[in-house]
Amino acid sequence: MAKRQILYSTKELLATGPQPTRKGRELDEIAFPLGGIGTGTISLGGWGQLRDWEMMNRPAKDFGNDMAFFTLRAQAGEDPPIVRVVQGHAGSDHIGGGHSAARGSGQGLPHFHKASFTGSYPFANVKFRDKDVPLKVDLEAFNPFIPLNDKDSGIPVAVLRYTVENTAKEALSISLMGNLTNVVGHPDAEGRVSKVRSGRGLKGFYGTTSKHPEDSPKHGSMALTTTWEDTDVWLQNPDRRGGLAKFWESVAWAEEFPPAAKHSSDTGTVCAHAVLEPGESVTIPFFLSWYFPTFEHWGQKNECGCAATWRNYYASQWKDAWDVAAYTAKELDRLLGETKLFHDSLFASTLPTHVLDAVSSQLSILKTTTCLRLEDGTFYGFEGCGNTQGCCEGSCTHVWNYAQALPYLFPSLQRSVREAEWANSMLADGFVTFRMPLPLGTPAEPHFHPAADGQMGTVMQAYREW
Repeated sequence: MAKRQILYSTKELLATGPQPTRKGRELDEIAFPLGGIGTGTISLGGWGQLRDWEMMNRPAKDFGNDMAFFTLRAQAGEDPPIVRVVQGHAGSDHIGGGHSAARGSGQGLPHFHKASFTGSYPFANVKFRDKDVPLKVDLEAFNPFIPLNDKDSGIPVAVLRYTVENTAKEALSISLMGNLTNVVGHPDAEGRVSKVRSGRGLKGFYGTTSKHPEDSPKHGSMALTTTWEDTDVWLQNPDRRGGLAKFWESVAWAEEFPPAAKHSSDTGTVCAHAVLEPGESVTIPFFLSWYFPTFEHWGQKNECGCAATWRNYYASQWKDAWDVAAYTAKELDRLLGETKLFHDSLFASTLPTHVLDAVSSQLSILKTTTCLRLEDGTFYGFEGCGNTQGCCEGSCTHVWNYAQALPYLFPSLQRSVREAEWANSMLADGFVTFRMPLPLGTPAEPHFHPAADGQMGTVMQAYREW
């Protein structure tokens, strides 16, 4: 008989307040979504890796970004540097089978010996420790989640704040570097434009495409940036056959660091430097932003027989991934403070730990590819997601009828659903079909009939919204 997995211990079931910290192989199953309402997400894995890159208007479970991981280099005087990938040890079937997944987590390179993960949505905290590394490294990852503020809760960005503390008895020079590969146009790599860039208080790596026009679903941009003043940015050696080894040579073994060689590559490194005295710490922010403005419906066709397309709402607020990062960096203190206010208010509750875990973790659904925001700002949801596409479209009335987070945290978005239903889903006899096809205004198919609980739900919710 298979051994049952115990999700909560008796101690945890009786506890209130902070969420439990996960360790060991529990970490293998964690995917913490980072992104905005209607923007797609990139997930933070339990070891500290970035996984499930779902920012290109599609669910994309197990899709990885080649070479996208963070590395810490520390050196005392002229001693040989200590270098570690800022992740715990990889494990389970989520690593090793896929080429991009392996390279995207730095598989085969030295990692930190221990990692632990505490998730209390919308914040994830990962601690990295290693007896052979005289540094403590803590990661706080989040994206803005501010009730009543749907714009700032809909930024296509993941904020990664690394705190590094010197536990040695001597000063250490540290370099914290993040990698990102330009995957715009995937799977079509032709015409990618990747470059080192600075401006608006940022330094970083920026990727876009010159092949696909702005109204193409394959057009977009992505960026890895920081506001840290002492930062170097370079493009990596493009030798894909030995890319990991070439990268490691340049940061761990080369006599010259940071590397001076100029390359032309779709993978960039953003490297922040600091000198830490014994007991001193710094917090270095990184912003991973994306911008894929045109959504392509994978099932609905328009009059010319082409796939129907529309622009995402966030494309009306920002003009590219660099603009997204610049806005986030400029407003970071406010965005962080207001998100923490919501978090701290929620977790100050005396509800049991497992209830707070259930309530808070389900809020993350609003930030996943289950949910869209159409060009006019209308909120739209699938029933759920498969690995590569949404499942059961139409803001289904006998599913979304029962959802409570949206009307209480973002009531204007909930009202947009009501308005869209009355305008597009009401039949001549007064019935409301239980699905609303896209693009808005598309006639409902015959099998999109009224559903009893959904029909009554639209009436009840109209009273609530009023």
